[in-house]
Amino acid sequence: MRTRPYNESFKFQPLAGRDMDPHPDNRRFAWSSEQDADGRSPQDRPLIWPAAQPDPSVDELVQQDDGIERKPDEPRPPIRRSADGRVEKVEPAAEEPQDAEEEDDEYEQDERAPRVLVIDSVGSLAESLADAATGMSPEPDILLLDDPAGAIDAVEDNDPDVLIVAPVDLTQQTMGSLAEIRSAHPKIVTVVSDNDIPWTPAQMVASGARDILPAEPSGEILRSSLGTALGTAKDLKGQKMLVTERIVVQKIHSSAPAPEPVSAPEGHVFTVTSATGGSGKTFLASNLAAYLVKATGKRVLLIDLDMQFGSLTSSLHLHPKRTIDHLVKEEGELDAVLSDHLVEHKSGCKVLCAPADPLAGEWTSPQDVTRIITSARKHFDYIVVDSPPTLSETCLSAFDQSEALLVIANMDVPSLKNMRRFLETLDALKVPRNAHHLIINRADAGMGIEMSQVEPLFPQGFLAVLPSSDLVRSSINMGVPLMYERPDTEISRLLADGFMKLVPAGAGMTPPPASKGSRFKVRKKARN
Repeated sequence: MRTRPYNESFKFQPLAGRDMDPHPDNRRFAWSSEQDADGRSPQDRPLIWPAAQPDPSVDELVQQDDGIERKPDEPRPPIRRSADGRVEKVEPAAEEPQDAEEEDDEYEQDERAPRVLVIDSVGSLAESLADAATGMSPEPDILLLDDPAGAIDAVEDNDPDVLIVAPVDLTQQTMGSLAEIRSAHPKIVTVVSDNDIPWTPAQMVASGARDILPAEPSGEILRSSLGTALGTAKDLKGQKMLVTERIVVQKIHSSAPAPEPVSAPEGHVFTVTSATGGSGKTFLASNLAAYLVKATGKRVLLIDLDMQFGSLTSSLHLHPKRTIDHLVKEEGELDAVLSDHLVEHKSGCKVLCAPADPLAGEWTSPQDVTRIITSARKHFDYIVVDSPPTLSETCLSAFDQSEALLVIANMDVPSLKNMRRFLETLDALKVPRNAHHLIINRADAGMGIEMSQVEPLFPQGFLAVLPSSDLVRSSINMGVPLMYERPDTEISRLLADGFMKLVPAGAGMTPPPASKGSRFKVRKKARN
């Protein structure tokens, strides 16, 4: 055990050379006899502090603290040992003066009233909000934006605390703008209005919506929702907003310069979709591309937009080195790099394949789909999109640029029911009905459902009604579209009759004749 040196003094004294703690319970002490060996008393014995003069006691330091007497339980002033060994009081550091410009900015932020940007092309919702917010503390400024296309610029220019969208302006384009605003300004509180479009939970989360107003809200509901949104914005921004003037409804316009007019793209876009998997969607898309090549002799691109389980690569026996997930990583315009990501099929069309990794498609956004199709329309006369059986945002981006949607379903109750619900959703999304083209697959006799029962449910009619056929599976196993390999079959003829309603056959192709003794005239049941 290591011993500590001590001084032989009558009273308790701290060890020499150690920092002094003013609290008696925390000191280190040594005990000495009442007198030294030489007979000197403690008063005559010199202190062992390594200083020329004795250090002030704690009580003296307390008395020097601006002459204020402190109670025993009050905190004592901080004490430290100086370089020469003396005990001294620690003076508090002087606070640096705040910059004048920072003070002005903080004052302006505190004085600024909260701002509510209302996207309302009609203007009635903004007026109702102004009436409902009268007398609120603090009273917000209501900014009216009558052009939803300028939402992003209006947010950048006006820095609102709350963003509210009217029902009539809650379109797919506006939802995309809200997603960009949420990413760039996560502290803005977004409130949307209920409308006829059945937005999915994923779309609502992407838009950043924190509340949903009824289609025709009362004044009390508006006041309550606005108060909640302003309170949330205050908590997010961490600043106190003071009351200023009365509410002012101010009409603002986007300051972004008008884009220069550009020539409209020439390519035509056809999207093949379905509400149910396994309905023959990929088969239909590949045969449409083969028909367009032979019927028009022009440039045709086939895009596999099923990012997770796209089957164009396997059904056409392709081996791509680069797929759509590599293309979306390219920055800027895609015109110069698009051709590097395409594979040419023996039928004459080019193919942009889906990624092999199902998780790679998560990086593809609706904006990426818009970029790809916009670039493809500059280089191809026809673009055929094979979309997944869902209404995701990426699919809706393709729908927006398509002049025709080919919706296919099997001849069974679940598939037909989903097709009807799918079409109702397209109507809610304001997709023109003249763009819908319906196709029934595997329409065989003896299935328990007759076409006479189906036709009244879909008064718009059908582009084609296809029976089952072993030739369909054979063409998929061979990796070539049936219309390219066997144009003389009954299914090829039925497909050509339907496709000619979209794009008439030109000099590049003569419509395939009906085969003699067709097996499908008997309507025997077969499975493809």
